[in-house]
Amino acid sequence: MKNLFITFSVILLSISTLTNCGDADIFSMNEKTVHLKKGGDLSDALLLSDLNAITELTITGVIDSRDFKTIRDRMPKLTELDLTKVTISAYKGYEGTGGMSVYEYLQNTIPIYSFYNPTSTTSKTSLIKVTLPTSLKSVGVSAFAGCTGLTSITFPFTLSKIDDRAFARCSGMTGKLSIPASVDTIGYSAFTYCTALSSLQLSDSLIFIGESAFSSC
Repeated sequence: MKNLFITFSVILLSISTLTNCGDADIFSMNEKTVHLKKGGDLSDALLLSDLNAITELTITGVIDSRDFKTIRDRMPKLTELDLTKVTISAYKGYEGTGGMSVYEYLQNTIPIYSFYNPTSTTSKTSLIKVTLPTSLKSVGVSAFAGCTGLTSITFPFTLSKIDDRAFARCSGMTGKLSIPASVDTIGYSAFTYCTALSSLQLSDSLIFIGESAFSSC
C-alpha cells in the first residue's frame, strides 16, 4: 500500500510539472520567436523538430539569404512569417537561395528565389502571411514566385523596387493591391497570373513598369 501511494504521488508530481512549468513548450511548440545576432544562424538556432513543426515564426535581429534558404527548404509547415524587426544583411556565397553558384545578395533586399527553389522548381505554397521588414528596400527576382497560398502582402514605405517575377503566379492574393509611393520600379512579370486580385492602386511616383507586370490578372 505504501509503494502504491509513492507511485501515485510521483505520477501527480509529473503531471503537475508538465502542466505548471511547461505550458509554453507543450502548447506553443508550433509558434516560435527567434533573435539572431548575425545572418546564417537560423538553422543552428532551431532544433530539427522545430524546423519540421513550426507553423508561425517571428524573427528579430539580423538574417541573410542563407536563413531564407532554411525557411524555404527546411520548414515544410510554415504558414506565417513575421520579419518586421529584421535587418537583412548582405551575403556573398553559394549557400544562399540562388543555388550552388556564388551570388552576391544585397542588403535590405528579399533575396532572389527566397521562396521559390530554382533547382526543384517548387514554391513554398504553405505560406499564407508574410510581414516584411520595415527597413526593406527591394524584393528580389522570383522571391515569392508561385507562392499560391499567400493571401495578401503589405509593403513597407521604405520599399523602392519590386523586381522581375517577384510575385508571379501568387494566385491566392485577393482584394486590393496597393503599391506605396516609395516604389519607383516594378519589374517584368512582377505580378503576372495574380488572378484573384480585385483592384490595383499605383502611385504617380512610378518611373518604370516592366512588360507583362500585371498580365493575366
